[in-house]
Amino acid sequence: MELKQHKKDLRRASNTAGLMMIVFYALSIGVSFLLPFVLSLCMSPYSSHYEDVYQLAAYTIQYPVIVPTLLLLFWLLCGRKNGISIRKGFAKPAVPVWRMLVWIVMCAGLIYMSAYLSQFLNVILESAADKLFGIDLVQPEMAARESLMSKIGNIYAIVLLAPFFEELLFRSSIFRSLQPYGNWPAAVMCGILFGLWHANYGQTLYAAVMGICACFLVVKTGTVLAPYLLHLFINTIGGIQSLFIGGIDQEKLLEADIEWMIENIGTLSILMVMGGLILCLMLAAVIILILELVFHRETFRMGKSETGLTGGQAFLTMLTSPGMLLAWLMLIAMTVLRAVGLW
Repeated sequence: MELKQHKKDLRRASNTAGLMMIVFYALSIGVSFLLPFVLSLCMSPYSSHYEDVYQLAAYTIQYPVIVPTLLLLFWLLCGRKNGISIRKGFAKPAVPVWRMLVWIVMCAGLIYMSAYLSQFLNVILESAADKLFGIDLVQPEMAARESLMSKIGNIYAIVLLAPFFEELLFRSSIFRSLQPYGNWPAAVMCGILFGLWHANYGQTLYAAVMGICACFLVVKTGTVLAPYLLHLFINTIGGIQSLFIGGIDQEKLLEADIEWMIENIGTLSILMVMGGLILCLMLAAVIILILELVFHRETFRMGKSETGLTGGQAFLTMLTSPGMLLAWLMLIAMTVLRAVGLW
């Protein structure tokens, strides 16, 4: 009887998480229709700054407006009943700061490894889509345009807004509501949901790995501050890359055009430094991972469920909850539609 009640409570938490995803995109799509009308009242759609202003406004509505709305929904449906305070999620770390930083470096390196694996798998996927269906898959452009406002908008969204609000949404609320039913199943579910939430096949794999690593950090450090620092670090590197990668001519780079390379030595140097930093992080991750497995194997023990549910039972209950299942189907459909250029 008690196990049945725990499953019922888990379905409620899982349904709430799925509903938050559905409401997020419903509101975001609504904004995408209304915002052009609002902007047309104060500037011409043909203005050279229109696209930059649109993106800036969209980011501002998406994160500081829509995400807090979802957090209020979470508190009303789940947080209040289960005593989950989002503010308490940002508690003082339960481990020494140096230990937390070591785990952050390890997780960052693992995320970049998954990013390279993702690029390799995406090449295979794109080739298969072209050969089997004659479809050219499309990835959303991440590089900033050459205008100053576009560069500011990228940093504003990627570095300032995304780490804070996404950690509030996924780790401080969704993960912590699923956590009592098993840390590993909750981490995997939250991670996959985070990957699908981007609705971009190019980001799905490594964003899912990042989501799982972020949940791991919450469990081991007892605070959402750790995944926030990880997220901030990853996005800062990505934000810097987005500012410069748009100015790179791939053909001339592959041709090793010396004159072009000299003209763009500053941009190339910054990207090389970022690339070197990423390689160092991956090497450090391998070393730390080996040391942890040899000397601190308990690091990867995430504890047992507080409810008696096995990991498989908990994950299956989460996945088959109507709200979560609908959210998965919606996010997968959106990812496919965006990949084939229909959205």
